Amino acid sequence: MHGHLIIAGLLTVIYWSLVESMMFRSTGNCSYAKDEVLQFVCKGKVSQDIQMQYRDMRAPAGTPFTVWKSNDNSVVMVSFHEWKLAQYRKVSILVQFGVPIFNVEGSGVTKKYVFTPTSIHCFPYALRYPIELRNECLGRSSDRQGKDVAKNPILHYASFSV
Repeated sequence: MHGHLIIAGLLTVIYWSLVESMMFRSTGNCSYAKDEVLQFVCKGKVSQDIQMQYRDMRAPAGTPFTVWKSNDNSVVMVSFHEWKLAQYRKVSILVQFGVPIFNVEGSGVTKKYVFTPTSIHCFPYALRYPIELRNECLGRSSDRQGKDVAKNPILHYASFSV
């Protein structure tokens, strides 16, 4: 009987570890976003051109996204699949135990959001992709020479099916 309880306990731990790994996925070191308050820039939908250029299978053409930036423009975050954040003017990210928590402010309201499933990716190198999405939702032309890049990019996928 005691052996059955141990096996049941181990299976429960393995099950919840698997469930958690499917709900939250983070890659990279997001320390550059610590203490950064990101300002809302714009919202849009991924165009066929952007999809063809970057081939982001987690954000196909038509996927809604919002773009956020730090005051000094060093951090740029794109959040896909969730426009709930767009009703706020400011957002900051806290990653605890691999789970991103979004602290939002706007119109005198402060809230915390945790999206499930979610995936957040912080890159240790510059990317054009977030800037191209920003240009698209602001109605600007594409930067084909690649001079304008996000120095500290963050891609957040609020929910997706792969």
